[in-house]
Amino acid sequence: MGTCYSHLSPDERIGIERLHCEQGLSVRETAGLVGRDKATVSRELKRGLWFASNENRNGRIRRYLPKKTPFDTLTQDELDAIAKETDDTPMKQPEYKTPNEAWDEEITRLQSQDTNPTTCVALTS
Repeated sequence: MGTCYSHLSPDERIGIERLHCEQGLSVRETAGLVGRDKATVSRELKRGLWFASNENRNGRIRRYLPKKTPFDTLTQDELDAIAKETDDTPMKQPEYKTPNEAWDEEITRLQSQDTNPTTCVALTS
């Protein structure tokens, strides 16, 4: 019987990032604490998934849609599922929030500025 593999969860990815990069643990120590093989942890660190960049986002999407994948064979539901997965995955910047969380916070901030504008008064003599 073959080995069963599973994807790392977003929480596991954050844990790997924090343990290895922020706390300075070795790959072997990090793997032991998250309960994964050291090769899995090593690959995850080489991917560098937790930097908010366009290249990173494209790399994540390529996991689902390899190059030269014909889009006309995909359903809207499949594309929506991929978008949901990538938009609901926390990233190192900003502060381990998902893109959806960061978007909602920014919209709320902008809306509060519209309802509570700062008024400037020019004083003249």
